[in-house]
Amino acid sequence: MLNNNINQYGDIEYFGILPPIFTASADMQMGTTSGADGSWFYYGFANTPTTEGDAGGYLINRNDFGNTIEIRFNGSVLNSVSYTKDTNFDTLQVSVVVNSAGLATFTITYLGIVVMTYTDPTPEVLPGTRYGWGARSGGTANIHNIRNLLLYVGNATPPLTNNPLTTPFTVPNYSNVSADDGDYFIQSGTQYVITQFKNTHQNNTDSITVTWKGRSTEAPFISPLVLQIYNQTTNLWETIATQTILSADIDLILQGSPSSGSANYYDSTNTVTARVYQQVV
Repeated sequence: MLNNNINQYGDIEYFGILPPIFTASADMQMGTTSGADGSWFYYGFANTPTTEGDAGGYLINRNDFGNTIEIRFNGSVLNSVSYTKDTNFDTLQVSVVVNSAGLATFTITYLGIVVMTYTDPTPEVLPGTRYGWGARSGGTANIHNIRNLLLYVGNATPPLTNNPLTTPFTVPNYSNVSADDGDYFIQSGTQYVITQFKNTHQNNTDSITVTWKGRSTEAPFISPLVLQIYNQTTNLWETIATQTILSADIDLILQGSPSSGSANYYDSTNTVTARVYQQVV
């Protein structure tokens, strides 16, 4: 996107109305551990943003000068998180999923670890139809790369609730997943493939870590695998881990913990609900 020179700007831009349900992701790399200024993904703009503070639609900015990641709408910061630059040509991934209710969920992953998940509680009115990836440098330069661009659409979305799914596990299915022995429970689908799990505890104070082990015939670098947990307080699914770089048919582990207090994830029966899903593309 940018070479190591000052006062540069570049973008990859598309025009058109994005469908109400889409997923966009990219690996945003900075060349060295020092330098500036930033790179971003944007959508819903009437005019092309040339800085991270430009008014318009949504803009997810990697601020390499201040070492923060910001989610903005119409120029205002909705949520942000700080991070420490770890290595040259590191990878920060931005994933955006807009569901059938028009709510946008943003998942930010740095060096394979989810550092922020945020759902805008308001379906925003987008002022335009421009979307793409951009980067700039100012008085301090750095290399900015955008890699592994993905933008795909779907005419369905994973369920918004944690109600039981339509096809329950059978006794043989439980046997398939009871041990880490190379025996798999095999699923197929035409839109999303989802497995949902419920685990009941003796209380609502135990710390929570969710681990899923499996594989997919759909390469995660084409269609990300997503591990989520259901927040009983907000009634929203939260992404706690993703896999976006592997090829198909490779054993993998997704593991994560919720970012807020554990009690938010227990229902009235002390049951925690988690799921792993992948869109069929």
